[in-house]
Amino acid sequence: MYPYKQKCQTSPMVVRTSQGHSSRKVFDIRDGTSLGNLLRDYARAFKLYHIDMENVRESIVPVLTYAGLLTIQIFGFLCIVSWAEDMGGISSTLGLSFGAFCAMIMFFFGAGYIYRGTLGKGTDTSYISYVYVVALSVVHYPYLMFVGLLTKGIWMFLCMMAITSISQFLIRTSMLRNHSFENHRDGFMFDIITFILQCGFCFGSLSLFSLLSPAN
Repeated sequence: MYPYKQKCQTSPMVVRTSQGHSSRKVFDIRDGTSLGNLLRDYARAFKLYHIDMENVRESIVPVLTYAGLLTIQIFGFLCIVSWAEDMGGISSTLGLSFGAFCAMIMFFFGAGYIYRGTLGKGTDTSYISYVYVVALSVVHYPYLMFVGLLTKGIWMFLCMMAITSISQFLIRTSMLRNHSFENHRDGFMFDIITFILQCGFCFGSLSLFSLLSPAN
C-alpha cells in the first residue's frame, strides 16, 4: 500500500511541473525574445510610457527591425494617400520609403551618439540603448504623417508639432529617468539639443514628404 500512496502523491507534482513549463514557454515567446521585447517597448512608447534603457539588449537587430517596420507603415500610408488623390507613382512611393529608411537609420544612430555624449552616461548605459530610445521616440511618426499628408495646410504643421512634442517627451522620460543634472544650465542645454534634433528630423522629413509625395 505504501508504494501506491507514494505514486498518487507524486503524480500531481509531475502535472503541475508540466503545466508550469508550458506557461513559461508562452510568456517567453512574448517577452523573452528580441522581437517580444521590441513589441513590448513599442506598445509602451505608443502609450507614452518610458523605455527602460537598462534592459535594452546589446544588438542593432531590434533597431533595424523597428526601422523596417516604420518603413513598411510609411509605404502603406503613402500608397493610401496616392490612391485617395487619384495618383499613380508606385515607383516614387518605393523611392520615398527607401529614402525614409535611410534617413531614419542615420538619425537614430547620429542622435543616439549625441545624446549619449551630452548626458555623459557612457560608462553605465550602452550606446545602443540611446539609439533604441531615439528610434522608439518617433513611434507615432507614420500615423501623424498620414494625417498630415491627407489634410495638408495648417493640419500638417500641427502634426509636425505633435510628433516633435511626443518624441521630446519620450526622450526625456526615458533618458532622464535615473539622471540628475549638476545645474539648471545643463538641463536647459539638454532641452535645447532635444528640441533641435527631434524638431529638425520631424519637420525636415515631413516637409520633404509633403513636397515629394505622389499626390503632389
